[in-house]
Amino acid sequence: MKLSNVALFMGACSSAVANPVHELLYRRDVANGTTVAGGSNSSAAGDASNGTATASSTSPSSTAATNVTGGGYGNSSSGSGSSSGSSGSVSVFVTGGTSTLSNSSGVDVNWLFNSSQSLNVTQLYQIAIQINQTLGQGSNNGVVIVSNAESLESLGFFSSLVFNTDKPIVIAQNAATGAAIAQDPSSKARGPLVLGDNHLIYPGVFAPSAGETSSCAAVGIASDASNATWFFENSVPALTGPSSVIKQNYTNFTNIDVQNTPVVPIIYDGGYSTQIISSLTSASGFVIVSSGVNSTTSSIGNTSVPVVFAEGGSGLHFVGDEDVPQGTIPAGYLSPIKAQILLSVAAVNGVSSSDALRSLFP
Repeated sequence: MKLSNVALFMGACSSAVANPVHELLYRRDVANGTTVAGGSNSSAAGDASNGTATASSTSPSSTAATNVTGGGYGNSSSGSGSSSGSSGSVSVFVTGGTSTLSNSSGVDVNWLFNSSQSLNVTQLYQIAIQINQTLGQGSNNGVVIVSNAESLESLGFFSSLVFNTDKPIVIAQNAATGAAIAQDPSSKARGPLVLGDNHLIYPGVFAPSAGETSSCAAVGIASDASNATWFFENSVPALTGPSSVIKQNYTNFTNIDVQNTPVVPIIYDGGYSTQIISSLTSASGFVIVSSGVNSTTSSIGNTSVPVVFAEGGSGLHFVGDEDVPQGTIPAGYLSPIKAQILLSVAAVNGVSSSDALRSLFP
């Protein structure tokens, strides 16, 4: 039996989507916003240098995860338990959105991009390098990533996978509001946080898609430009918590020294064909957007790369084993964009076996 609109953290969920699923994924591909073989119902992760999908991908060396020397901040002995002190500052990294802040004694502003488009995987890792270096500084109390609306979901989820710190990481469209939340001591030990344009504060794992206003999974609300009201005590989502499979068994996911990013296209179930998959020989995996009905009749055929089914649309949905063809992987409650990011991070770190990937998805 298919579960839909799974409300987590809160007993009720109300949402409204400005754009239909097709428009959502066509505009919000975390990779590069361009279409690939299969028409307008598909998108691919690729290199940021030219805005098109590329054939470069990291060759899997092992499906086992190990700590990587020089990797992400989470592998540093100073990564966890860091406390914010009054003498430190908050670092702001602008990748889009709105920022009128200037450097001051409490705020350090850095301009990385000025993008109005969805950030691609290569850009996410470029941002991660800067964040990683900053979090490791003892004088740093937290980080704000200023983003356009198209990238809030991808930045929130990506940050939840690759960073492991008690310091606040706040992703927002407005730098001033984001900085105020990051400076709030109650923002610590919650994992990355995403501030929606509805003033709700979400865990990065449950950041809403662009154009979606949802009360699902919100942990707080920015009551004004300088104050936050929190609904729950400090905690992180189970998917990326300290005892999760991701953090326990795949600590190399915090490695941000990535030379090549993978190609992970998003394809619609209705427009899916084996010809599309066979034509994209450089792909490290595929995310197929379920139509919201049982997808077990889809013809997958033999494929050497993982295929993940996720459901799009407003609110939270759940895709389980009974909803997908044999040999494919259900995304659980992850949206197509989040499934694409998880599959991309796994591919970067050589995790490609079906069993290993199944253990990562909720």
